Amino acid sequence: MAEDNPDEPETSKLIAPADFDGPTKNRRCTDVFCSLLLVIAWIAMTGIGAYAVTNGDYRFVLFPIDYDGNICGTDFGDVDMTDFEYFYFINIFTGGVCVKECPSIEENLTDVHTLVTYGGLFQTDDAFLPADAIEIGNYSTAEGAITCTDLTCYPNGDPELSYTSIGVNKGRGYAFYALDTFEALKRCIPTEDAFDEMQNQTGSTGDSLSMGDDGQNFFTRLYADFWTARWYILGFGFGVSLVSLSSSEGILLCVDELILHCSSRNASLKEFLLTFFLPSKPGCQLFLSSLAAS
Repeated sequence: MAEDNPDEPETSKLIAPADFDGPTKNRRCTDVFCSLLLVIAWIAMTGIGAYAVTNGDYRFVLFPIDYDGNICGTDFGDVDMTDFEYFYFINIFTGGVCVKECPSIEENLTDVHTLVTYGGLFQTDDAFLPADAIEIGNYSTAEGAITCTDLTCYPNGDPELSYTSIGVNKGRGYAFYALDTFEALKRCIPTEDAFDEMQNQTGSTGDSLSMGDDGQNFFTRLYADFWTARWYILGFGFGVSLVSLSSSEGILLCVDELILHCSSRNASLKEFLLTFFLPSKPGCQLFLSSLAAS
């Protein structure tokens, strides 16, 4: 039918010539230069990886670092922060401290009379949070450890003066208020409602500083997909690559045998795929056995 009408799409199967004996048996590399570049890239990346493992520390990438250079959640640095794996922001230039848990404040969402500082927790007489509400790492020996006094962080006991004080300095100092937070990649990010409540109590609603909504949206947009699919990424990135390396010989033999088998029978794409997923050839058995061994 297709031969009588040239405008009608071809629907019949391709018929191999009678002397067709499958793909050529004498195969050779057709692009030596690009293959060489690929090998050089493998060697270079392996060298970089080996140097990084030997001379670097992967925890610098995965874990937050406080203002004193300690990695939260590890014993790397001058202070052991193994028990303090979360990072609490103190100023908008990312300076902060390691804490044991991200603060969760249900009452009023913030306590503006409790401040997290570079030297520990500071509270006025009007604070409603207990003294151990936020457990902070030990910064008593830190070179840049600074804590608050009534004069530097809470002049005249006034929250509005506190916001512009030397210690808080509109979120650019060495102290900031205790806020309700959520955890994102070991960072304690203030919630939008908690930040708004803090601004209301300190009279800073017109200030441009915004760590709540902007911070939440930033982390959501940037990391949400990666965090949700982290196990798939790690699984395919490491697991599949290892399996592929250990079973590459079996894969090639399996594919070769399937192509020869299906082409000799003029098989359709559907039949080829079914044959691939129900392998019985020696090469496929080698592939499957290598998978089991790995």
